[in-house]
Amino acid sequence: MKKIAQIIINSDVKTTDKIYSYYVDDSLNLKEGMRVEVPFGNGNRKAVGYFIGFTDEISSEYNLKDITRVIDKTPVLSHNAINLAKYIRKTYICSMAEALHLLLPPVVNLKFEKHISLTGKDFTDSSLSPAARNILDILAAAGKPAEIKKLLAAAGVKSPSPLKKLAADGYIEIKEVPIGKAKEKIQKFATIADENFDISLLKSSPKARAAFEIILQHKSLPISDVIKIADCSPSSVKLLKNKGAIIIEDKQVLRRPGLIDDVTRKTDFVPTDEQQNALDYIYSVLDEHKKHDILLHGVTGSGKTEVFIKAASHCIKNGRNVIILVPEISLTPQIQRRFTEYFGDSVAVLHSALSAGERFDEWQRIKKGDVQIVVGARSAIFAPFENIGLIIVDEEHDSSYLSESSPRYNAIDVALYRGKQEDAVVMLSSATPSVTSYHRALSGRYKLLEMKNRFNNSPLPHVETVDMRYELTNGNKSVLSRRLKEEIAKNLQRGEQTILFLNRRGYSTFVSCRSCGYVCKCPHCSITMTYHASDDSLTCHYCGHKTKSPDVCPECESLYIKYFGTGTQRVEEDILKEFPDASILRMDADTTGKKLSHQKLLKKFADEKVDILLGTQMVTKGLDFPLVTLVGVISADAMLNMDDYRASERTFSQLTQVCGRSGRGNVPGRAIVQTYCPENPIFSITAMQDYKKFYEGEIKLRKLMDNPPFSAIINIVISSENEINAASYAKSANKFLETEFEDCPGLVISKFGPAPAPISKIKNKYRYRILVKVNKDAKILDILQKLYYGHIANKVSEVLEISINPNSIL
Repeated sequence: MKKIAQIIINSDVKTTDKIYSYYVDDSLNLKEGMRVEVPFGNGNRKAVGYFIGFTDEISSEYNLKDITRVIDKTPVLSHNAINLAKYIRKTYICSMAEALHLLLPPVVNLKFEKHISLTGKDFTDSSLSPAARNILDILAAAGKPAEIKKLLAAAGVKSPSPLKKLAADGYIEIKEVPIGKAKEKIQKFATIADENFDISLLKSSPKARAAFEIILQHKSLPISDVIKIADCSPSSVKLLKNKGAIIIEDKQVLRRPGLIDDVTRKTDFVPTDEQQNALDYIYSVLDEHKKHDILLHGVTGSGKTEVFIKAASHCIKNGRNVIILVPEISLTPQIQRRFTEYFGDSVAVLHSALSAGERFDEWQRIKKGDVQIVVGARSAIFAPFENIGLIIVDEEHDSSYLSESSPRYNAIDVALYRGKQEDAVVMLSSATPSVTSYHRALSGRYKLLEMKNRFNNSPLPHVETVDMRYELTNGNKSVLSRRLKEEIAKNLQRGEQTILFLNRRGYSTFVSCRSCGYVCKCPHCSITMTYHASDDSLTCHYCGHKTKSPDVCPECESLYIKYFGTGTQRVEEDILKEFPDASILRMDADTTGKKLSHQKLLKKFADEKVDILLGTQMVTKGLDFPLVTLVGVISADAMLNMDDYRASERTFSQLTQVCGRSGRGNVPGRAIVQTYCPENPIFSITAMQDYKKFYEGEIKLRKLMDNPPFSAIINIVISSENEINAASYAKSANKFLETEFEDCPGLVISKFGPAPAPISKIKNKYRYRILVKVNKDAKILDILQKLYYGHIANKVSEVLEISINPNSIL
């Protein structure tokens, strides 16, 4: 008997973003969440789809096709995961396929590619066109099949017609090959077959005897390890097999990301009174197995991580699972270590820096129920857990929880949705909660739990503000104030550590000619390029374009080309001039590009007692080093002078967070904040580390200006390689919106545009922007959906991006 299955096609083509119906036979044993292979389109090409349910609603006029086969033995997506994808599709204006991709590791997203291979038919004497012969020569030289697009590009052929002719004449074969399917890592193991094996039989081969003793000690060991440890050859292992001492078998080997081998297991700790008060409430709601949302507001160093550990332990004892989100990949190893100390191998890690194999293996461990805790950055919220009891979002104020590529989801809102789905407790935590979250807590949307004291009762660091204008007028042209130099010198003398924060990377902010005013800009983006001294280059931090730094002005050929501004490389150079005997680690996007580089740098800072850690925003949060007693903020004004209604919030958060890295051990901490506008009240509030005073002033301003949380800001960007087309399409999109808004009086608070975006060109595409501020009526999502699908239906070349309360409106 045949049923009608609803299928989502796994395709990047937006016009296929709909539910397709196919016949399926009961014998296929199809279950919700499985992937299937289906014939798709007029040519019945192979495609992968996701089965999301059965339906009876189908018009008799359709001639439905049959599902070819079921790919998976068990579902890769749960019922809740499919509902989560539907929520993301609607809330963040994207396709269903894009939403589903978030819930699977990339290697599971199976697709088909057309591959070309030679049939073996002789073509040496054939009368072929130059293009056809070139294609055959490339295939013969490669000695293996080639993907169709790459083959045509290598042959310099734009049309696939020569391929069709070659296939018809029997010279080549065109096959659709599945790609992207994850594979388990399999290794050959030597396993003891007979523990009582008579080793006297190995007298003539001491190497084989040594290998046997090593295998006997471990019972089973990868052959590669046996050969390395015993310093023997593969023939020694083969001899053991032939003698019946061992068997050789294939075993799966898990690829573990950032595996921590030197962890000392811990059992328990005694909470402080404040921690226990928070835990008593958390335990009570965990025991109810009902959805609860909590905001844990604790000062820096108050022991929020210890609360997480206790809460997770209680949740696991109730038979439920835990997800812990951190904002930066650099924080993952530290919190992974803390949880591994208490929960051992029950902790899995998920984030975008994992290799495909590591991500697949961790995903499988979670899916199979081999772990109870998942730690990771933003994408870990999509861990394939069932029965979630607790979701923790650490440093919830951080902008990293908002994705800047489609789907532009907010991991905090996704966490809240998953909590609702699973009847789970969602706990947001920060020393400086976002204004929106704190407003929700005071309004009763969240339960507010507070910890006002540090874990070891040590005082918060003393914060001092330095006026850099005074430094300049008194002849100090260094990026370091005299006070900061004095305090660094004291720390070096005492053997204490220092963290220096600069919210820029590179050597100098930009390169300019003092003669004609020329500024070196990216040829593909309307943005200045950053100078990097390590390789004497200019780099665009938007598109990645890189070029050698000019010796003379490209415009007027003047020699007066100069570096302006200050980056981390420049500060590192200045510190070494001032303190030549100091050991320094620089931590920015340039030094942390390689795998595990965050972990290695932080471990080196801790283990080798490096004097100074200099970095960008990745050093401002979550780091806990007892020997750090001084924090210096090189240029606080860079954060404050952003064109963003959250500039004050972000400045206060970053300054409070980075200052809070100081004095977490037994020695009181100090922090020095350098600024050119010390009269700004944000610096006096930061010095007092008074979050409530900051919030009270900021929420009044937000309400006065109708900014979030009292509204939502929609940023719509249209981009095109043709500026006229971008402007024209922006006008038509704007006209559509105004027509829709007329039917929804009171929805729109204000609207700006269409107009060129502040950064009007990125990666050779001209950008126009429409900025809309609306009240929180859900109708706005329906209007944006109409705009999005109308854009897809028009099949235009212009790119449409829609972001809700984005990090940046540039």
